[in-house]
Amino acid sequence: GRDHVILLESHFNSTSSLIIPVGRKLGVLKVGSDGSQSMQFFPLTYNVMEITALTISSDRKYVAVCVRLDDGRAQTIVHRLRDFQNRKAPFKTLEREKVSLSLTYICAAFSGDSKQLILSCSNSIEVWKWEQEKVQYAASIQNRKAPF
Repeated sequence: GRDHVILLESHFNSTSSLIIPVGRKLGVLKVGSDGSQSMQFFPLTYNVMEITALTISSDRKYVAVCVRLDDGRAQTIVHRLRDFQNRKAPFKTLEREKVSLSLTYICAAFSGDSKQLILSCSNSIEVWKWEQEKVQYAASIQNRKAPF
């Protein structure tokens, strides 16, 4: 498995939160300034096999979770952070049509303005206009040997 942790700092109170993949769920660990801790678990979808990457938008409004489903497909689930913590349904679910079942997203990042989501796997990079659920750009990465 891969290790992913996202620190969410609250500016409204003295609590910090960490989003951590825990098996097929996400855990939100809240740590108070007094050292108190509490953990909540949030299931994603019933058929998640593995969480492969996650990221949060720079404006702290969205969290994107890349998963591999039990049938081998790759999906990215985008939640509004406030809805996620209130256990509401995903805001958007992104999935490519007609792709190899071996596709696994290993890295994800929102653009600075949070309007695009960049996803990469071992042999390609995709730029999504995620609110429209459309791939804006996709590029294949060739395996090249370094010149040194």
